Amino acid sequence: NQFGHQENAKNEEILNCLKYVRPGGGFEPNFMLFEKCEVNGANAHPLFAFLREALPTPSDDATALMTDPKFITWSPVCRNDIAWN
Repeated sequence: NQFGHQENAKNEEILNCLKYVRPGGGFEPNFMLFEKCEVNGANAHPLFAFLREALPTPSDDATALMTDPKFITWSPVCRNDIAWN
């Protein structure tokens, strides 16, 4: 969970959360959902590894990827890593 534990549920719990909790009311998405996966570091999903390499490295912000390194839970850390918005 590389974004501050934004989603703590297991893969199999996510659909039930949507259906019964939020938004609830028996909601079932009519689109496919990805399983949770890593998007940064050595174990990044191939799709996200491709996207990171295909896009230019950010050059408009000289600051670090994240201001508090305790929230970086992957390795290696690269400037073009995907960060929580």
